[in-house]
Amino acid sequence: MKHSSRNENDVHLDTIERGFGIDQKFWENFLQILHDSKGLSELLDVPERKVKDWHSRILEAVDRREKQLQNQPIKKNNKLIK
Repeated sequence: MKHSSRNENDVHLDTIERGFGIDQKFWENFLQILHDSKGLSELLDVPERKVKDWHSRILEAVDRREKQLQNQPIKKNNKLIK
């Protein structure tokens, strides 16, 4: 279901952030599981070709998050550090 007030990139970044909130290695670990695309596709009843696409899509979203974090100004006590 698409949210009209939020763009798809924001939703992706929120999901990536939730994964990091669970554990800093969440996505690294999940990507390891994706190496068994056949087993995961059977477990989740999802076509294997879709599971194979997840690896690159997740890496792209993690990279966007990293770039976003690098571009944010550093704050200390809610004041920008210049």
